[in-house]
Amino acid sequence: MINLFYGVILFFIFLLLLKNIKDYYSSKISSQCDIDNHKRCEFNKLKDHLLEHSKLSKCKKPILWIYIDFEKNARKWIDFGTKNSTNLNMPYIYLCLKTIIDNCGDSFHIVIIDENSFDNLIPGWSIDLKKISDPLKEKYINLAKLQLLKNFGGIFVPPSFICKKDLYELYYENCVYNDKMFSCEFINNCSNINKNLIPKLDFFGCKKNNSNIDGIIQDYEYILAKDYTEESLFDESMSQILLNNDKILNIIDGKNIGIKDRKDKCILIEDLMSNKKLELYDNHLGIYIPYKSLKIRNKYNWFLYLSPIEILNSQTFIGRYLSQSI
Repeated sequence: MINLFYGVILFFIFLLLLKNIKDYYSSKISSQCDIDNHKRCEFNKLKDHLLEHSKLSKCKKPILWIYIDFEKNARKWIDFGTKNSTNLNMPYIYLCLKTIIDNCGDSFHIVIIDENSFDNLIPGWSIDLKKISDPLKEKYINLAKLQLLKNFGGIFVPPSFICKKDLYELYYENCVYNDKMFSCEFINNCSNINKNLIPKLDFFGCKKNNSNIDGIIQDYEYILAKDYTEESLFDESMSQILLNNDKILNIIDGKNIGIKDRKDKCILIEDLMSNKKLELYDNHLGIYIPYKSLKIRNKYNWFLYLSPIEILNSQTFIGRYLSQSI
């Protein structure tokens, strides 16, 4: 009788364990399905903004360009047969793109491009970027961006920018009303420029056929021909060119894109990855995530592995800001 009693108890314990295991895997499967469905929906939405050259010449809206580097990586494998892929594989970028599209889609014709787009868009472009490695490759990509702005106009926005507001006013006031170019400030990593923030080509814009951009392109090609071996020296020279052209180029205060807070203190990757509250400029347009720092800093590149849901629930300022922006 005692053995029967213990047998019944063990049987019910077994059923309880079985139920817990089932519930656990069901929740995991459900969660993964939610993530997969989210990715599928976001990808379908992004496909609408992939480059179609035929539409650009007919487009009446200004163009908002987003360059994405679909680099080979092993962050997430497509299947067990391959360890490398050329997918974006950075869910936080998808979330950033969503904020840009949601806030700017009505005012801009949003175009997502990669290194394969330049052949079709730039007359006489013969540089095979697949045969060039960084840092030289990145320099030629920036040259291509300048050529695109000359031919089509618009603004280049980094894919790692969390957009909070429509960027049309930024474009109109600087590129249409004042007929100038503009460049946003970023944190200065150059030792020979005595400024905390300097303009860069990462967030840059002008109107189509702006004659002033020809001079910027010529200066850029000149320093490119010098064949700088150190990336920092090249970036320093380019930023100095932008600073020297302040009569034809408006430099946008970094507080507008979350480079510094309302007290003019620089916002670092450590701040963005912390759980503390940042005091941002009241009229800021969004926050730039320094993707290179996120990628190379071992302390923080775990963030690259997170799913969209995990990012939004992460105990970081980026996650909290994204969840409020989507």
